[in-house]
Amino acid sequence: MKSIRKQIEQQHRRKTPKRAEQRRGGHSAFGIKGSVSLASEGGGSAVPTGTTEKEDLRQHGPCQPFELLDVLKRARKISVDGTFRVASAAWTQCFVIGAFVNRRLALCVHALLPGKQRKYYEEALNAVKAVIAPSTPARVISDFEIATIRAMRETFPAAQLTGCLFHMSQAVFRKWRETGLAELCANDEEQGEGARNSFR
Repeated sequence: MKSIRKQIEQQHRRKTPKRAEQRRGGHSAFGIKGSVSLASEGGGSAVPTGTTEKEDLRQHGPCQPFELLDVLKRARKISVDGTFRVASAAWTQCFVIGAFVNRRLALCVHALLPGKQRKYYEEALNAVKAVIAPSTPARVISDFEIATIRAMRETFPAAQLTGCLFHMSQAVFRKWRETGLAELCANDEEQGEGARNSFR
């Protein structure tokens, strides 16, 4: 358990530049300190199953101040995403859940998952749902991964699901490059102008 926490902290230090608010004692622009990580001791996903109390979450892993769970509880709009770069070798991805505070995204929960299957997303989301109950988000923003969307529908059926504009633009740009439109952009003729206008 400690080695996973150390690996996450090392990756975070390497990938995150030191910002002014970190030098002033850890407070961010949100006015919130810390982050919450959920981890398990078994072979499942890194969230405690059947956990309903904040105190129970403390027993299961490297948890920090629970102010962020309160932020998540009050949030009407949340965002979920996963990253593969910071997950240690024992895990496939780090799944994050964030809440919008003052028009900024505060990452409230990090869950290490062993795979990209729907059951792992549901396990993570159900653990969070149990902690923030009876609150539920009105809107959830996520990428376009089918397993994530289905898990969100199952866990928060009343929430409006919205695709992330960043992920959509990223997919369009990838397809734009695959079809050869990127090479046409360098062309000064009419075809190049059409290719440039297709992505504006």
